Amino acid sequence: MAQHAAKGARFQAVTANRLSDGEVVYWSADNRWVEGFTEAEIADGADAADALLARAMPADFEAHVLEPYLFEVLEDGSFYKPASVLSFIDFADSMDFHGPYGIDASICSGFDACS
Repeated sequence: MAQHAAKGARFQAVTANRLSDGEVVYWSADNRWVEGFTEAEIADGADAADALLARAMPADFEAHVLEPYLFEVLEDGSFYKPASVLSFIDFADSMDFHGPYGIDASICSGFDACS
């Protein structure tokens, strides 16, 4: 199983690719796969993250998604954002934060690889 979360990351979420169309999806608090990062459940701490990943992998998960994994999430004031650039790009796609030339630079605040 892929594990992209940094060791010791406080906040994490679970993501995977949906088998039917390859779309990036996130595990939500109501135990379903959703397309929007803002609907993803955020785990606070390692034990909560392990429990979240376990809930995202019921017996039939392989019929719906490919390799769910944890990824680090950063707290940014009153909201969360993905810590990695790749996860951030998926987040931006789900939120339609793209300007005419790609990801809006103001949304990239804190991501060195966006500059």
